[in-house]
Amino acid sequence: MTDGTLTYNSGQIYYRVEGSGDLIVFVHGFTLDHRMWQPQVEFFSKNYQVMTYDARGFGKSSLPNGPYDHTADLRALLNHLNIKQTHMVGLSMGGRIATNFALASPNKVKSLTLMDTALDGYADEVDWNVHAKKEGIEIAKENWLNHKVFSTTRKRPETMTALRPIVADYSGWHWLHSDTQASAGSDARNHLSEITKPTLVMVGEKDLAYFHDISNVLSVEISDAQKVIVPNAGHMVNMEAPDTVNEILSTFIAKTS
Repeated sequence: MTDGTLTYNSGQIYYRVEGSGDLIVFVHGFTLDHRMWQPQVEFFSKNYQVMTYDARGFGKSSLPNGPYDHTADLRALLNHLNIKQTHMVGLSMGGRIATNFALASPNKVKSLTLMDTALDGYADEVDWNVHAKKEGIEIAKENWLNHKVFSTTRKRPETMTALRPIVADYSGWHWLHSDTQASAGSDARNHLSEITKPTLVMVGEKDLAYFHDISNVLSVEISDAQKVIVPNAGHMVNMEAPDTVNEILSTFIAKTS
C-alpha cells in the first residue's frame, strides 16, 4: 500500500493505492472518507489496483478555501498518478462525482458503477438539515446518524461500529459554510444519454425512495446500464452487504476489463 497527498488548486488531496492490475477508483459519500471502502479494498486489491481518496473537504484532504471542483480534483489526481483509464465506483455523493467525471472525462472511464447515488440536476426532495448552526457540530453529527437515510444502517451494529468514527472525524465544514463547488447545480440529469460506458446502477432495497427514483432514471437514460437491487440493504449498501456487493461488482468489472 502507498499513500500520498497531491497539492492542487490551493489544496491537498489525500489518496491511497493498493494492489496491482487494472485500476478501480472508489469515491466516498458525504461526511465520509476513504475508510468507508475498506470491505472493497480488502477484496479487490487481491486482483486489481485499488485507489481510494478523500474528496476536498473530507478526511485527510484539506478544506475548501475558494472555488473548487470535485471532478477537476479527481482528474488531477489521476493525471498525477499517470493513470490513463479506470473503473469508477461511487456511492451517494461519490456517485454524483463519478457521474460528473464520466461526462467530463469519458476517455478516462472504463466502466462506471453508481451505488445509491445522488445526481446533479435531479430535484432534491429529502430534508438534509441537521441544524449544525443552531445546535453545534457534535449534535449535528448525531442528528445525521439518526437521519432516515441511515435507518437500515442503524439496525446493523457492525456497520455502525465502522461508520461512527468516520462521521466523528468529519469537520462539519459543509454544514457551516456556503459550499464553493464550481460545479454545484450542474445539469448531469439532462446529459445522461451522453454516457456510453458500461454502467452498473446499484441500490439498496431499503434505501429512500429518492435514491430508487434516481436509479430508475439512470438505468433508463444511460444506454449501456444495468440495475441491481441489493436485498435487505439500505443506503450504505457497500458496508451493509459487502459480500453481495463485492460479488456483483466483481462480475461486472471482470466483464468490462
